[in-house]
Amino acid sequence: MLLNPRDDLEFVRTLRNRPKEVLRIIPTLPVILLRTARTLTMEIEIRTSKRTELIDITEEAQSMLERGTGVLVAYCTHTTAGIYVNENEAGLKEDILALLDKLVPPRSYNHDKVDHNADSHLKAVLIGNSAIIPVENGRLRLGTWQRLFFCELDGPRQRKVHFTLLHQ
Repeated sequence: MLLNPRDDLEFVRTLRNRPKEVLRIIPTLPVILLRTARTLTMEIEIRTSKRTELIDITEEAQSMLERGTGVLVAYCTHTTAGIYVNENEAGLKEDILALLDKLVPPRSYNHDKVDHNADSHLKAVLIGNSAIIPVENGRLRLGTWQRLFFCELDGPRQRKVHFTLLHQ
């Protein structure tokens, strides 16, 4: 059910007493109300082997899905890694890493005085730490060539990715 907060402010005020039913309320934007949503969470561990590495985690995400419709949130809790959606083609993956190196070249950054990995933090800002993917009939609603990736930017390390499924 989509609501416009300007049209029914009183109803929106009553939702504050039921926070589990509301995904978010943003003034001037539609309110998304999930009255029958259930939440399922899963965490995976990833052991990376290189300083920079792109790992396809689509199958791990798909493994937690049940029948139904909803959204999957993939979230990385690390500040030198990221999550993104794109094609799993070797040349493209090399191009993505080369682009990140071009945008954030190796040099001395202020943060390097702390632990010498500022470039990894800056690249992670460009990639982002989460992705939201629609789920339909128990399947990720990805395009033909789309895959979900974990992007290691300061490895090798042991990492975690959290998945939250909001579904009916």
